[in-house]
Amino acid sequence: MTKDIEQLIYDDRPIEAIVGNTLTIRVGEGGVTRIVAYGENGVMGLMPWAAVYKGEFLWKRVDLAGMMVIYKESAGW
Repeated sequence: MTKDIEQLIYDDRPIEAIVGNTLTIRVGEGGVTRIVAYGENGVMGLMPWAAVYKGEFLWKRVDLAGMMVIYKESAGW
């Protein structure tokens, strides 16, 4: 991995959507207000997961293995 690419769980850019074969969750649809990547303990280290919020309510946790993460485009990035 190159030094200029943050690991998913340490990347602080806002996530716009997560997309898999059978699941797509996008900020602004279905009441979803934000998606935050974080790490859950796995057998050999942290595994990437996403916390999906509706307002301040943690609505869903999603295993990000095999999923695509789409970041929000903004002027500051």
